[in-house]
Amino acid sequence: MIRIGLVGAGHLGKIHLQNLRALSAYFELVGVCDQDAATRQQIAHEYQVPVFQDLDALLPLVDALAVVTPTNTHFDLCAHILRKRKHLFVEKPLCNTVEEARKLLNQAREAEVKVQVGHVERFNPAFSALRSRVQFPRFIEATRLAPYQLRGTEVSVVHDLMIHDIDLILNLVKSRVKKVEANGSRVLSQSIDMANVRLEFENGAVAQLQASRLALKRKRILRVFQPVQFLEMDLLQHQAQVITLADFNEQSDSFSHAIEVGEGKPNKVLRREHVPVTSQNAIQQEWLSFYHSIQHDQKTEVQLEDGMYALEIAQQILDKMRSQGADTY
Repeated sequence: MIRIGLVGAGHLGKIHLQNLRALSAYFELVGVCDQDAATRQQIAHEYQVPVFQDLDALLPLVDALAVVTPTNTHFDLCAHILRKRKHLFVEKPLCNTVEEARKLLNQAREAEVKVQVGHVERFNPAFSALRSRVQFPRFIEATRLAPYQLRGTEVSVVHDLMIHDIDLILNLVKSRVKKVEANGSRVLSQSIDMANVRLEFENGAVAQLQASRLALKRKRILRVFQPVQFLEMDLLQHQAQVITLADFNEQSDSFSHAIEVGEGKPNKVLRREHVPVTSQNAIQQEWLSFYHSIQHDQKTEVQLEDGMYALEIAQQILDKMRSQGADTY
């Protein structure tokens, strides 16, 4: 069992707290640290968990810490935790800047501890169902829409929402980004609320991303196009399907659609396969992944390097917007 402490008990912090309590066979939740006295009182009363105002009082009692605080506090907290050589889970985005992330990377290597970044969509059931079937992605479409809410608007929609899809796409394409095109707008908050982005990769793949926190309904769709096939993941409804171009004379079914591909060429069929999606709690899965990385000395699923590169691409996106005259802050 791993003794863990939680730093930050806001909206997302409480979600992690509840999931850690559900995983009591793996984690012993030693305590929760928060700077707000009312929050500490609520946590102590509602969850019967020891609370701390001073992180240094909690640190000696644990093997690992989870940092679930506003992004602008991540660097100082994580740097302090790594100096104490504790394993670290930190919510996305990793830091405010790539420079901060690079310093944390150096510290983590020196401390020889496990660090996992909270890109929870890596554990989304729909993504898990199709991830291994993405072989040669050539074009990817990502759409992530959400209704407006005040929480999270201290950062741009690129850091708040789009960074999920940036991480997923980088994980699937496995190539460096060579070109970024982006535009975005502020509407209700003091930072970018809507963004459209095109990423070109060194291996020739292209990704088109759209994110908005001004939608009427939530939507999270990831489509991956590869030779003779495209895959669709509904990350919100946890549904997955694969459309494959096949020979017409193969066995067809009610989900197939015949098409003509040219004069003198045999007709083809578009075959749709609904892929079973295993129901799972993505947050609990990411915690179990973190647990196994520590217990079995394995790489974490979302390494600090992954979080840093996603942050680097997010920064390039905002830099591109700024170069085109957008007020990104």
